[in-house]
Amino acid sequence: DPLNTTRVRLDRGVATLEWLHKFSATLVEPLDVTNSDHKCLHLEFEPRNSASHPRKPFRFEEIWTSDVGCEATIQEAWDKNRDGTSMFQVVNKLKDCKKGLGKWSRQHFGNVTRQLSEKRQQLKEAEVSALQGGVWTD
Repeated sequence: DPLNTTRVRLDRGVATLEWLHKFSATLVEPLDVTNSDHKCLHLEFEPRNSASHPRKPFRFEEIWTSDVGCEATIQEAWDKNRDGTSMFQVVNKLKDCKKGLGKWSRQHFGNVTRQLSEKRQQLKEAEVSALQGGVWTD
């Protein structure tokens, strides 16, 4: 019911001047959530610069299994002959698999992280527009 909709964001952080001086580099930002109309606040005392962030660990994505290229990529990595002990061979096949799946995923699915970031930005813009009583169009 648009007439009874409250369009106010109450997500705030409160601090004394003493606290602000002591923790001057602190960042407070709302986290995007898709399953609630509330936003959590993220408090970071010592923001890291992007250069110091370690590389994200490899994660197998379930959506990959919906494409036949996934199994072929895994099979190709696993079929490579490797020298060394059995464990050394397994470790290197896993590395090849990780590398192959990453390359294959970028080619077939694109940069999902970037796409998700763009969609989150569009959602933020829609929220701001809705709070201002406007109509948002993509």
